Amino acid sequence: MSALATAPLTDVKEFVNGEYFSHVGASLAASTVDGYRKMWRMAEKYFEGRGLNLRTCECQAIMRQICADHPKLRKTSLSHLKNFFSGIWSHALRMGLTENDNPWRVVQIPQAPEPGETHAYTPAEIETLLTKTPKPYDLVVLLAACTGLRKSEIRGLRWSDWDPETSTLWVRRAVCRSHEKETKSKASRAPVPVVPVLAARLNEIMPAGGNKPIFAGSTGKPLDLDNLARRIIVPAVGKTWVGWHAFRRSLATFLNSRGVPLKVIQSILRHSNLSVTERCYVKTLGEDVRDAMSKVNFGCTEVTT
Repeated sequence: MSALATAPLTDVKEFVNGEYFSHVGASLAASTVDGYRKMWRMAEKYFEGRGLNLRTCECQAIMRQICADHPKLRKTSLSHLKNFFSGIWSHALRMGLTENDNPWRVVQIPQAPEPGETHAYTPAEIETLLTKTPKPYDLVVLLAACTGLRKSEIRGLRWSDWDPETSTLWVRRAVCRSHEKETKSKASRAPVPVVPVLAARLNEIMPAGGNKPIFAGSTGKPLDLDNLARRIIVPAVGKTWVGWHAFRRSLATFLNSRGVPLKVIQSILRHSNLSVTERCYVKTLGEDVRDAMSKVNFGCTEVTT
């Protein structure tokens, strides 16, 4: 009989709160770890008093109970939960803390609502956002719309990343809450071309020296974009606002409508996988919307006809 068989089973909650989050915190993007922590806050109670040597039937029962307690959770969220749990047990296996195979691999996702439709801002909505968001905060909206950068990447921008000679932004880091790390993937660390209207605005406020965040709060630290949306943007634009990530989908959809190849859109959005660009970011457009997009120049006060 092995030493593991006679030793007390490792408590799941102790393992996750101690070892697992230390592990992923050192190897994954801060935004990813933040998402894991949100899932764990919801799911932690289901592992009360449980050890790592769970059987698949027990894992399946946990998933069913989560569905019963949270009937509004969609299939996508449940799939993320299952993958999160599976990652925990994979790490436990690598550390030799359980003798069982990963019990989450064959767990089935219970019946749940299908994923809701994600949103991409229309050209008219972007114009509304730019017009109604008070200056100088409209510059953040303009940059998000014209570059498709992720929220954490916008927060990570410093003036050393802006090259006014070539009108290029270099995406080198991401800031999630107070944590600064490299970007999500190797593909994400790439130069982003900047359109003239955005370049002009950046050049207007570019300091003579220093390497401060391009968008900084009153303390000099990267601006809290969620707080900005809550305090400034939403009161100004109302229901037009559906979040920062919608700008990435908007840019992908706009470029696709103008005949830009998916491979080029993938490069602009800096996705590692082309299928992610096609499946999750490019929205199907009606001809009326396509016609509207052909007339839009983001950030300009006049729309030509």
